[in-house]
Amino acid sequence: MSKQDGVLEMSKHGVLEMSRSSRRTCATAVFETTLVAFLLTSISCPGVFAQLSGGTQKAPLQATIVHAEQLAPVQNSLKVGAVFDQKKLEAQISATRIWYRVPPWMAGDWQYEDYTQTFYQDYKTGAIDSKPALYKAQGTDSWGLQLDRLGGVWGNICLPSVSVVTADKEIDKDLHLNDSVIFDSDARVIQRYVYTRTQVDKSNIIRSVYQMECFTTFFPFGPGLIRSEASMKQFDDRGNPVNLAKSWRIGKRIAPFKPKAYDPSFGEYLKSEGLDNLVPLQK
Repeated sequence: MSKQDGVLEMSKHGVLEMSRSSRRTCATAVFETTLVAFLLTSISCPGVFAQLSGGTQKAPLQATIVHAEQLAPVQNSLKVGAVFDQKKLEAQISATRIWYRVPPWMAGDWQYEDYTQTFYQDYKTGAIDSKPALYKAQGTDSWGLQLDRLGGVWGNICLPSVSVVTADKEIDKDLHLNDSVIFDSDARVIQRYVYTRTQVDKSNIIRSVYQMECFTTFFPFGPGLIRSEASMKQFDDRGNPVNLAKSWRIGKRIAPFKPKAYDPSFGEYLKSEGLDNLVPLQK
């Protein structure tokens, strides 16, 4: 792994340095989504914002996305034929919460209608397709949970988590144990997700499994618009690369940010980081 002149690079096993992210205990989260049209196999999440409320913005770093060459094989409890036992799978790591700053241009709710795939590589055949292709894929994103005393918006990532995608004939369950915020600046944010996707039947028996490493970069694209660019590398159950796909999509803001009810753990996190001046005042 190297870090030179602000460039972050991936090692052989896909470990990337994280910038200004912090982890705190939290309850596990389960997210359920209904598959509409064609699902883009990526998950959107912003990064840690470089400027604290009332602080001074540092010069933005430059980041280079380099995928892992291989991943570790999936564990026996996630192989075909096993029962997907969510409680046991999530118990492998301590419950963790990553608080991060959400840039003003990202805070709120967003609607997506389609995405454009710009690159596809099959590692088994060597075939490469760089012809742009448009796919319908409706979806929404929501960024931001808490508001600090000086007006800064914050969100969090909870680990472990399981996201559930339900279609007519299949149920996909994605196990997340190693998600992270890896880059932040005023201009863009980047997140990395590594997850195991299992397709299960109605009895929760695993029928197929593969792994994904996804980098998603977000940046403003004009008034009320946001652009995300995804680079997704698929690995088989043994950790060998299968394919690489790159795409982009444009989101439209459908609602402004509205803070949720105050979360005491947010105030605890701010105090633990020496940011007492940002702790919201409670009535």
